[in-house]
Amino acid sequence: MTEENLRKVEYLKKFQDNVKSAKRIEEQIMKLRADALYPSFIISDAPRSTQKKDLSDYAAKLDGLINELKSVRFKRIKTYLGISRLVEAMEEETERQVLIYKYIDGLNWEEVCDKIGYSWKHTHRIHTKALDHFPVLQDDIE
Repeated sequence: MTEENLRKVEYLKKFQDNVKSAKRIEEQIMKLRADALYPSFIISDAPRSTQKKDLSDYAAKLDGLINELKSVRFKRIKTYLGISRLVEAMEEETERQVLIYKYIDGLNWEEVCDKIGYSWKHTHRIHTKALDHFPVLQDDIE
C-alpha cells in the first residue's frame, strides 16, 4: 500500500474515533449539567454571602468547562461529518460501500466481504482502488 493510501486509512479511521469521543464528551456534559443542578452546599461557619460566592464561582467554572467540552465535541463532529461527506461523494458505488462498511460502520473485513458479496482478496482490491480515488486533500490527512 502506498504511503498516501496509508495516510488516507489513518484519516478514515478517525471517523469511529471521533464518533466515540463526541459521545463520551456528550456524556461528560450531561453529568456536569446534572451536577450543576444539585451542587454540594458548603456547610461551615462562613457567612451566607461567602457561601453564595463559592456557589457562583463553582457555577462559573462549571459553565466554562461545559463550554470547553462543547467546543471539543464540535471539532470531533466536524471531523467525522467531513469524512462522511468525502466518502459519500465517491462516484463508484462498490468503492463507496467498502469504505462505508469498513470505516463508517466499523465492520471487520469478513463482515465487509459478506455485505458486498465478494471474496476477501477482491474486496481488498476494491479497497485499494477506493483509497486511490478517495477525494481527500493533503491537509486533511496529515
